[in-house]
Amino acid sequence: MKTFDTLENYLIAAGLACLVGLLSVWMGDPSSTVFHKMLFAPVFLLASRGLRHLFPEANDGKRGVVATIELQLLTAGLIAAFVLFVGPFERTDGTRLVELFTLMTLVMASINLVLGHLGPRDKR
Repeated sequence: MKTFDTLENYLIAAGLACLVGLLSVWMGDPSSTVFHKMLFAPVFLLASRGLRHLFPEANDGKRGVVATIELQLLTAGLIAAFVLFVGPFERTDGTRLVELFTLMTLVMASINLVLGHLGPRDKR
């Protein structure tokens, strides 16, 4: 990896952490919560990369239906977890959080599956 790529990765992680921190302050979170949310931002980016390591982009065109659904559910679940963690949900009932997480995951995965199915296809 080139030095510029490494620097770019650090800047993206720091930028996301700062954005999350600013949004958290704007929502009126206490400083400890702001810090926790900022720490989680780079973890989200690492988890996203980890998913792509398990499901390489080069295999997207030849991946089976079950693996495609699995990738979309995992990706959507990761995004839903991030949104619920950094969003204003600290005082939300646990049952409601599970419902929100499930709904967000299923809706995002469904949209991605439909958009992926309707999108341009590589010539095989």
